[in-house]
Amino acid sequence: MLLRKTFLLAIIAFVTIFIKSVLTLEVGSAIANIDGPITAKFTWQTTAEETTFTAVFENTITKENVYEYTFVVVGPDGVIIDLTRKIQEGLITSSSISHYFQIFDNSEMSVGQVVNNYLQVAHENYVIARAPIIGDAV
Repeated sequence: MLLRKTFLLAIIAFVTIFIKSVLTLEVGSAIANIDGPITAKFTWQTTAEETTFTAVFENTITKENVYEYTFVVVGPDGVIIDLTRKIQEGLITSSSISHYFQIFDNSEMSVGQVVNNYLQVAHENYVIARAPIIGDAV
């Protein structure tokens, strides 16, 4: 009898954890476009386990000058995610295009964390661009 109760409790625990993990899965995509002092496109794509983040700069930010810039996701309460170091360390420049690409665990960054906020770029501590992050997460 004790074995049956233990087995039943184990099944209930497993089902509860499984249902919670399925219900909290997040998928979605988001984008922020900047036209102004710099031309850039930032994209986020979230799957069940990971988020792919991409930044593409045209004729502006290069491997040589990227350290003069900061890149942050900001919301009503301030900075949500600081992308500066990751972009600075991973930027690749080819011809007139520079790009950055990285896959994050969803606990680090996801579409749900960035959508309906802003991508802000500063040059030498002066904000030069701020674009809405538009998208959806389900």
